[in-house]
Amino acid sequence: MAVQFVDPDHGWLCRGGGDPGPLYSTDGDAIWHAPESFPADLAPLEQFGLWFGSVRVGYVGMARGGEGFLAKTTDGGRNWTQVAIPQELGAIKTVWFADEQHGWLGPFAGNPVLGRTDDGGQTWQVVDLRPALEGQLDNPNQWRHLGFFAFDMDHLIVAGEKGLVLRSEDGGATWQAVRGPDMSPRALSFLDRDHGWMVGAGGAVARTTDGGRTWQACSSGVANDLTAVAFTSPTEGWATGMGIYKGAAHYTVAGCLLHTTDGGLTWKNTGVSGSSLRALFFLDAKHGWAVGGAGGSGSEPSAMVLRYWQP
Repeated sequence: MAVQFVDPDHGWLCRGGGDPGPLYSTDGDAIWHAPESFPADLAPLEQFGLWFGSVRVGYVGMARGGEGFLAKTTDGGRNWTQVAIPQELGAIKTVWFADEQHGWLGPFAGNPVLGRTDDGGQTWQVVDLRPALEGQLDNPNQWRHLGFFAFDMDHLIVAGEKGLVLRSEDGGATWQAVRGPDMSPRALSFLDRDHGWMVGAGGAVARTTDGGRTWQACSSGVANDLTAVAFTSPTEGWATGMGIYKGAAHYTVAGCLLHTTDGGLTWKNTGVSGSSLRALFFLDAKHGWAVGGAGGSGSEPSAMVLRYWQP
């Protein structure tokens, strides 16, 4: 699942597999519309990465097993076309563009690579992370990196298993390896060049105040797998968590929406929950959205959208 807005009215939502492409809203999420056209062979795929730089141009990254796919719209999500990407990228979790020409793709897991385009997605360069992992892991080929953040085309951060974080300041040409708390990140987010957070399995949270050079473990107070994190200031932030369940259809602990006012050192469970909350987006301090499954099964084809709104 994924959700993004570019202003209080215009937003897009990926609910998962089975939808005919991302849904779009032009009224702040009161009504969601299905696209008029979407590549038929991509419609059943799991949709993860979502990026819109304007009300018209956007991308969605998808997965079929370990394969990755990308689609693009130039009319606000009403019509989509497939974009060819290198097969070695694998399943796509993160899509980020600095402008309409320059962008990055972050694979979901498995292949320790990134994708870069400088021509609006017409061609892609594969950036191999394995040289930076030598000496850091027993088998760099199996490193699962599940968090990716780009400040711009040059300054990048990738977070993965064992709390290993890679930083680049030259567009991925070279990387610096940093050891954070031992965790399996599910999401990575920065408010500015200094303040960043990663959340992951078992309620793990870590924060940095120096641009990812050092990381501090924090206490979330929950055991849920945390799936998304967003901050609106250096002190105030939110995180979403999946439900904890036994079997495919029985949740023993509901998903959670956490809130912090001390920069992520401690968190409070707001009590707002679904069976699983999987995605989170804040446009600014007054407008935010959280998305999760409204059903009780592991697949959760329906979606619950929570909106945070201040006048």
